[in-house]
Amino acid sequence: MRMTCLKSSAILALCVTLVCAENPTDGVGLVIGGFGGGITIEAITADAICQAPIPEAPTGNIEGWVSEVMDNEIWLCGGSDLNFRAECYSIPISGGNWKEQASLQKAREYASSFVMGDQMVILGGYNDRNGWLDEVERYDPVSKTWEVMTDWTLPRKLFNLCALPMDDTHIIIAGGNEYDQAYRDLVDILDITTGVWESAEPLPFGRAAHDSCHNHANETLFFSYTDRSWTILAELNEKKMGHKMTWLDGQVAVIGGYRDSLIGNVEVFDGIEWTVRSDSLTFARWAFGLPDYIPSGSSIGWISIILALCATLTRAQNPTDGTGLVIGGFGGSINIEVITGDAICDAPIPGAPSGSIEGWVSEVMDNEIWLCGGSDLNFRADCYSIPISGGSWEKQASLLKAREYASSFVMGDQMVVLGGYNDRAGWLDEVERYDPVSKTWEVMTDWTLPRKLFNLCALPMDDTHIIIAGGNEYAQDYRDLVDILDITTGVWESAEALPFGRAAHDCINYELNGEKGMLMTGGCTEACQQTLFFSYTTRTWTVLSDLFEEKMGHKMTWVDGQVAVIGGYRDSLIGSVEVFDGTSWTVREDSLHFA
Repeated sequence: MRMTCLKSSAILALCVTLVCAENPTDGVGLVIGGFGGGITIEAITADAICQAPIPEAPTGNIEGWVSEVMDNEIWLCGGSDLNFRAECYSIPISGGNWKEQASLQKAREYASSFVMGDQMVILGGYNDRNGWLDEVERYDPVSKTWEVMTDWTLPRKLFNLCALPMDDTHIIIAGGNEYDQAYRDLVDILDITTGVWESAEPLPFGRAAHDSCHNHANETLFFSYTDRSWTILAELNEKKMGHKMTWLDGQVAVIGGYRDSLIGNVEVFDGIEWTVRSDSLTFARWAFGLPDYIPSGSSIGWISIILALCATLTRAQNPTDGTGLVIGGFGGSINIEVITGDAICDAPIPGAPSGSIEGWVSEVMDNEIWLCGGSDLNFRADCYSIPISGGSWEKQASLLKAREYASSFVMGDQMVVLGGYNDRAGWLDEVERYDPVSKTWEVMTDWTLPRKLFNLCALPMDDTHIIIAGGNEYAQDYRDLVDILDITTGVWESAEALPFGRAAHDCINYELNGEKGMLMTGGCTEACQQTLFFSYTTRTWTVLSDLFEEKMGHKMTWVDGQVAVIGGYRDSLIGSVEVFDGTSWTVREDSLHFA
């Protein structure tokens, strides 16, 4: 098993979708196509915007389509390119490809849509044959067809209107573009049990393409479903139309749009005022698809990976935020699992590239996940990488020496691999570093380990010092030695030894009571449950609270601001996850699917 930590504050959780969101307004924005966006799909989380690792929109450069999440699938319907469209497509949130579904009864662009109960509803719109439309269609998941809801026919023919379900039996429409009337200020409410539309207090100003093109295009309004009246709230920072609204991490977001030119920014509303985010869409756009909201707590797969992958485009404010990616290992075959603060799920990432490997190393380097070395029937020197932004595994330059059970880290922007074992050379003391310019591995002769080791712990203490601790040395078994390298001089210096020798332990950089140091757990030793902290200031060890379970061959990473110990082995394979709050360890209720 190899654990890679994707360090980013933007990771809400790669698979929080296995648990219910505490706040039903949590969500992820998925911006699909539109004018200016082509067939591209961008994902918006609370902290970042990135290209979504989802197959591109299925029908070319479409604008004015509608999109919703229905039955754990993202649906796209209608719109226009050179032709007005009635086609519908869906893609499972659990991953997969777009597939064509039943077409709408009538082609249309710039309609409004929502999901009511478990059925998608599309209202109004426009096409070149019929002009403005008043028909309402609803998808029947039993017959898998669209039906025209004659009792729901709009009180006027409209496109670019706003429509929402108020509750299980009422629908509200507001504004829109009506033939010969331009931007309407009318508001109507339908009781679907009677089929009767009732007029409500009109908008202060007529508008269309709101979610507004009028003299008050930066206005924010609130319509109370209780007293059925309008309240004017804080204005947007920029006038816009053709934008979309959704929920992002408990706040309403306004995305994209158009005024004098295409708009790519995102504004968020805290209930009082709007703030423009510092990031923006890669492709400014309007009239795009945006599922009303994709809850980050109700689905698996594409949305899971978006939350993690998108996150890597921002620098974590807290470098201890993270999501664990468990790749292969003894017992795991080629499976990849994701661990977040709330759940564990199978990662929607192509399986590990080189069969059932154990003892490899993995890091995140230059926004890519790297895997190197390990063994199956043979000892491996191969390296593979996959972009965090999505894609497939690609073979990279191989290590100069095959090795399993090495240690690794990233120092600066370069991956470093230390020690290990292979069947030809035995125990290894060579250190290799990847050169991103030449795209090759180089042996760091000045960094050669003070002894030949595998199953050691190694970390960068700062930009110029490396620490190694413990490990398995030929004819010496489990070592208690600790050494620190000054890379500016190439000199290794001995430090205070471990209380007990150990190997197959793991370690991570940690801050305890304001002191930076190495946090170490478990291993093959007389103290397999032990937790130790080595202060980089005093260069001494402190014994902390024990793990709940003795283990070796486990991995440590950051998950949602806490250190987690994942998997391992004692008398049998271990699938549990223990988390450390700085004082004691707690065993999570969930566990790896493959110990």
